[in-house]
Amino acid sequence: MADEVPASRWAMRYTTAYRFMLVDRSTGLETAELRTLRAEGSTIARNQDTQIKESASIACAGGFDAGTGLVRCYFCPRWADGYEADVPVGTWLPNVPSREVDGLSESSTVSCSGRLQELSDDAFESPLTIAAGESPVEVAADIVRSCGLGCEADESDYRLSAPWTFGLATDSEDGGSKLDAVNALLSIAGFASATTDGMGAVQLRRYVEPSAKSPSWSFAEGPTARFERSMTDERDTSKVANVVVAVYSTQEAEYVGVAVDDDPLSPWSTVARGRRIVASYSYSDLPEGVDGDEAQRYADAKAAQLLETEQAPVRRVRFSHVYAPVSPGDVVRMDFPSGSVSGSFAVRTQDMELSGGGLRTTCEARSFEGRR
Repeated sequence: MADEVPASRWAMRYTTAYRFMLVDRSTGLETAELRTLRAEGSTIARNQDTQIKESASIACAGGFDAGTGLVRCYFCPRWADGYEADVPVGTWLPNVPSREVDGLSESSTVSCSGRLQELSDDAFESPLTIAAGESPVEVAADIVRSCGLGCEADESDYRLSAPWTFGLATDSEDGGSKLDAVNALLSIAGFASATTDGMGAVQLRRYVEPSAKSPSWSFAEGPTARFERSMTDERDTSKVANVVVAVYSTQEAEYVGVAVDDDPLSPWSTVARGRRIVASYSYSDLPEGVDGDEAQRYADAKAAQLLETEQAPVRRVRFSHVYAPVSPGDVVRMDFPSGSVSGSFAVRTQDMELSGGGLRTTCEARSFEGRR
């Protein structure tokens, strides 16, 4: 596993290989090596801002039929001193959208979706109702497991203060899939949306602001640098808001919290920009026992907190590097003084190329620079 490889190993030279395995969906066991799948021409895409989070396009020499099975890919670096690692980089649902034939040979492109696709494709046959006092995270984990997926969840002491109902696919504003329900429940409890790890297990993790995370990896300029010098550095202020509205709606009442930046000394304020730029957020539940004046104060505090976040200009850095044990959502440190790029950045997307050595990855990472 990637987290079992000493960090110092990744700064050393190694040879690269890949292995593709067929995984039985019902047991989770690997049943055969898929020797017709090829690394050359294959890619993996990870995107924190999409529901399914990951996809892959795998080259295949000949036809392909996995039945109801899954495809798992291992990145297999080998060091000169004999040290070896087998890093699972994805477990996916395969299908074959295209096939090339010339009468003598046949090749295919196996298009794969992350396992969250299984939750997205499923829906409830009747409205889902959860009683007050239940844990939304525990319910979300139960939904995931009921669809046959493994699940790992952070502990949460959050409990619903009122019953919560998720509608059918035909009448739900959220879309109605089981993945929509899982993510809605996670949001109520202050968790990030569901993700998957390399083995295909669903991860339900508490949301942590990128600014509160410690970097899990460092890219440093120098003789052992593992990134390419050519990169894009961009600072985006187009979506910096100066008004935030946070609405909490319960069966008994609605509480509207508002925060406004009208400070003439703030570059983003209604005064400085000469107009209101509003960001709105809606929530369907309050913490258990919070109501009345306390609920209004809670909504106002949430709006003020969100205003701080909304007033952080986004700095985007796009760069390429050989494999590093990081995933979307992780924070990395970049020290590239000759390119005037330094700081901590949260990984948003990764486009990975299996061709060639080192699992070349093109990454977009962001930092939120805070109010100025």
